[in-house]
Amino acid sequence: MKKFFVGMTAMALLVSAFGVNSFAEGSKTVKVDKVQTVGALDEQKGSMIEIRESEKDSWGDSVTFELKLPTNVKWNAKTIVNGHNKPQIDGNSLKITMKTNPKYQEVAYVVPYFDVDKHAEKGDISVIISRGVSGDKDESVVIAKISDYGVNISSSYERAPKNSKSIPVEITVTEAVQDSILPGSPYGLSFDNATVDEKSVKIEQLNGRDKLEVSAVKENYAEFKLTENSSNINKFVIKLNIMPKKDFVGDITATFDGRGIENMSSVVAKVYDAINVDERKPDSITLGLGNQKLADLSFVETSAGALSEGEYILKLDPEYKGSVFSSVKLEAEGNIKVGSADVKNGTILFKVSGASTEPSKLTFRDLKFTIDRFGYEGDYTLSLANAKTPDDIIAKVTLFNVNAVAPETVKTPVSNGIEFVIGSAEYKVNKDGNTEQKTLDVAPYIAKGNRTMLPLRAVAETLDMEVKWDAKTSTATLNSKDNTQTVVLTIGNKTMLVNGKEVALDSAPEIKDARTFLPVAQIANALNVKTAWDASTKTVTLSK
Repeated sequence: MKKFFVGMTAMALLVSAFGVNSFAEGSKTVKVDKVQTVGALDEQKGSMIEIRESEKDSWGDSVTFELKLPTNVKWNAKTIVNGHNKPQIDGNSLKITMKTNPKYQEVAYVVPYFDVDKHAEKGDISVIISRGVSGDKDESVVIAKISDYGVNISSSYERAPKNSKSIPVEITVTEAVQDSILPGSPYGLSFDNATVDEKSVKIEQLNGRDKLEVSAVKENYAEFKLTENSSNINKFVIKLNIMPKKDFVGDITATFDGRGIENMSSVVAKVYDAINVDERKPDSITLGLGNQKLADLSFVETSAGALSEGEYILKLDPEYKGSVFSSVKLEAEGNIKVGSADVKNGTILFKVSGASTEPSKLTFRDLKFTIDRFGYEGDYTLSLANAKTPDDIIAKVTLFNVNAVAPETVKTPVSNGIEFVIGSAEYKVNKDGNTEQKTLDVAPYIAKGNRTMLPLRAVAETLDMEVKWDAKTSTATLNSKDNTQTVVLTIGNKTMLVNGKEVALDSAPEIKDARTFLPVAQIANALNVKTAWDASTKTVTLSK
């Protein structure tokens, strides 16, 4: 992660000058950072000034600028001009002379330090910038504001991948004027899009003798209070770790506030997608077909080492046990070191044995997928995650869309069986070429997860089994008439017992309209009962 410091100011009085002031006149563009709050003291620091050439070679072979402060403010020798501490100073006047190159658009940077007379009036400190050339207008820009009290804030800046467990942050708090932070009053530091690690908050004192202590930490907020011990100007560094919200990508902003301090915000971290997915159109596959070919899938690192050493998993959502990746081949571009990809039902596993030192790319080719006719319809999302923390998603993509089995692929129902139509209480019993029309108390329906739910009575009749209901335990027991098969199901429980063995269900038995409904297809499969589905008529047929 890359770190640098971003400055900002918390002012007790006016804050209307916050932001960036920019002026373009003649051959120069003048730009000023956020306005600083200062006191009537020596060695006060103002906002950095940038003087940029409007276009190449408009300054000639060399250029001289004069920067003038008000009469009650004098330039300090600590002032930095283009990275050097030897400015040409004469009281409130500072001169910049620099040679130029016509091939480049030149720029001058001034980090101003100045001494403020103790009798100076409160308000803006402006600098008049002049070149003394015809057509180049003098500019007046505000670089600081004199106040009775104020606090200067600077913050570290981090870049971190999405779903990072911890991002270190440092907030430097400096009194611009003595006694600006009031003892006993609460001061807060809050973060949007992130939470604070309570145990990580620490305070380091860089100047002064007053003690700043942590009084409370809760979710995204840390509170502090000052204990007064002396009258020196205080400077503290607040160090803590933050954790971005799940799947959040973007800027994390810190806000400092409290009595006498206007709310001040600064971006302290940028969360980015460590892995991008090459654009691809989701495949369209069909229920009940095997080895369906999928388009290649590529994951691209946005920075070197985005995928650290370890085991990774590609998993489907929704999960369905009646599906499997039947083929996959992993290829790498760049210097990341990976092994071959393995398939395990609806997941793909692979291992990174060596992290990249340059952004690399992983491509999964020859992807083939098999799904039975009872799978979920709709979009299936494939998520990339570390195998040790599978719930922390690194990247995800809509892999394919599943459609119902086309009518022409449905086998013709056998002559002996029972036909149910979703949403209709009427059903048919076909036996030896004869059809009997019957009526249920409540119509079959499709439950969440695309599971066909039938009333308990209909299931018992379909499977030619006797049923017992235990109201105390909400348990239904189905026994074959020859006592060779037993199925036990409980309302709300996704595990059934088939001849004493546990079998997982995708949909639990449930009660609707005062009737018990069971996921008939999975029960039928467990008992080797044949099933058929006609998507065009929404008819399910079961036969032994």
